[in-house]
Amino acid sequence: MRALSAVLAAAVVAVGGLIGAPAAHAAAEGRETAEPAFVQLANQHRAENGVGALSVADDLVEYARRHSQEMADQSDLHHSTQLRTLTNWNLLGENVGRGGSVIALDTAFMNSTAHRDNVLRPEFSEVGVGVVTVGDTIWVTFVFRQPMVVAAPAPVPTAISDDGVVGITSTSTGRGYWVAHRDGSVARHGDAADLGSAAGRAAAEIVAMTGTPSNQGYWLLDRDGNVYAFGDARYQGSIPGLRAEGRSVGQSGAVSIIATASGKGYWILDLSGGIFTFGDARFQGSVPGLRAAGNNIGPAEVIGMAPTASGGGYWIVDSAGGVFTFGDAGFQGSIPALRAAGVPIGRAEVIGMAPTASGAGYWVLDAAGGVFTFGNASFLGSLPALAQQGRAPAGVQGVAVAPTPAGNGYFVLGNTGDVFGFGAALS
Repeated sequence: MRALSAVLAAAVVAVGGLIGAPAAHAAAEGRETAEPAFVQLANQHRAENGVGALSVADDLVEYARRHSQEMADQSDLHHSTQLRTLTNWNLLGENVGRGGSVIALDTAFMNSTAHRDNVLRPEFSEVGVGVVTVGDTIWVTFVFRQPMVVAAPAPVPTAISDDGVVGITSTSTGRGYWVAHRDGSVARHGDAADLGSAAGRAAAEIVAMTGTPSNQGYWLLDRDGNVYAFGDARYQGSIPGLRAEGRSVGQSGAVSIIATASGKGYWILDLSGGIFTFGDARFQGSVPGLRAAGNNIGPAEVIGMAPTASGGGYWIVDSAGGVFTFGDAGFQGSIPALRAAGVPIGRAEVIGMAPTASGAGYWVLDAAGGVFTFGNASFLGSLPALAQQGRAPAGVQGVAVAPTPAGNGYFVLGNTGDVFGFGAALS
């Protein structure tokens, strides 16, 4: 349900008149310096309180400037009455004020509980600040927004090869991510650091990527089961290494890798549904094991897996959307089960899954970019919805999905190399 911020009616600041901030003795800052200064200060306060940065939205800036001009023209501090006419919002908030300087106004906002709550509210990801200066008085309007669906900003310039993308993992803040390519190159976006790549040294095509539990490193997996570690990820072994030790290992290609809860081990999944354990990863079962036990398993190839929060189990998903549970992984539903319940679902192949932070649910992504939710996973948007809004290329396909560290959003990697953020997944 869409709603205006609950503190909207109280969010009025009159600096100098009602709050008692010092009056200015010279001409106040103009729009060109005041607006970016207000945004910088707001984001500084959010960073100090562990909240993600606000991005500036042009439509909010235009709206805020119009309202500040109205207040200045009428010499009257008041809230706007047309806030609901703004588009693409789940939640809106507004702070308005007048005063002699940016610092005086910022101090007054942060000393007022209602205004401070708007500035620090984690649901808000966009802001528009409009300033009108009349003599020594600044009239300012802040408009905050939580969008209905948010596409991640364009990536920072990074050398990206022409090879296809295969995987994505978030940074520890959720404000950046790494994207892996088939040739082993890794593109970094937002606040992602340069941790290295397997370009030029991968023995085979890279097929998967997974982050460490700290989100400060990652592993890359190639088709033959070789593993490449970066950042705080540690190498624990590979499928070719098992063969070199004389262990009986099939010839099915590797398709997925996931980390244990400690980050001191990982599981590798192959196309047959076989599971290989390294480091402190413990074997909890496999799809061939289910077949051997007489379970009725369809012919669809397995394509991905996800760990439970405890690290004591994992889910495996196949291309038909079937979900298989092992260890302490609970079954929360599957695409075949949705179809059996009469839910209309397209026939695009499933290509991946990601767990919620609590492990009580998971998202499943199909090749069309559709996102299906199970358990406590929330639906926050999909590529087809963005394409209908003109915010994603027509026909863009899904490649991988990665949750934010807090589990309150997810990134979807498209086959075009574009990354789309939903919920709190912003860089």
